[in-house]
Amino acid sequence: PGWPDRLVDVHVPLGYDSATVWPVVVAFHGGGGNRGAGIKTTCPGGLLNDPGCLDNLGDREGFFTVSPDGTPSREGGRIRTWNAGGSGDLDCVAGNACEANADDVTYTRDLLGMLAGYYSMEERVIVTGLSNGGAISHRLGCELADRVRVVAALAGANQQPGCTPSQPISGIHFHGTADSNWPYEGGHLTRL
Repeated sequence: PGWPDRLVDVHVPLGYDSATVWPVVVAFHGGGGNRGAGIKTTCPGGLLNDPGCLDNLGDREGFFTVSPDGTPSREGGRIRTWNAGGSGDLDCVAGNACEANADDVTYTRDLLGMLAGYYSMEERVIVTGLSNGGAISHRLGCELADRVRVVAALAGANQQPGCTPSQPISGIHFHGTADSNWPYEGGHLTRL
């Protein structure tokens, strides 16, 4: 409610029992992707039936996987982005999400609140994502620390210099030297 055209897939772990509070991993797709493409990037070779996929790992280890859609590039578009922000010398580079000034922090807060009305979930979650999804994960760690306990970003930099979370969070960041969108050494970013 209140977020038209922002669908989400929720993978409920095998053996889910509402008498137990379950961990949650929110997986944000990369810029130019969508929730379906995003979850495929968590799978070795992009194969959804691979035991290494995040959903399948959640079944084995006991956690929810939540895969939301970002802001569409046009009405009903499948190409979507996240507003990972930007301050200081860092520009917001995520296409329509930046142009529309999409409030993805409030969107994520609302999404987690809605899901908590249906499922027995931990209040603070793990956020992860690739590229633009990694950048929004960093932003959520900075601005939504009351709901985020871990940031696991892949190839998406923190666009929030001077970030001071309201609560301690854990984080890990993976980045490669061959990334042309988010250069390892820093510098100009390619618009997503």
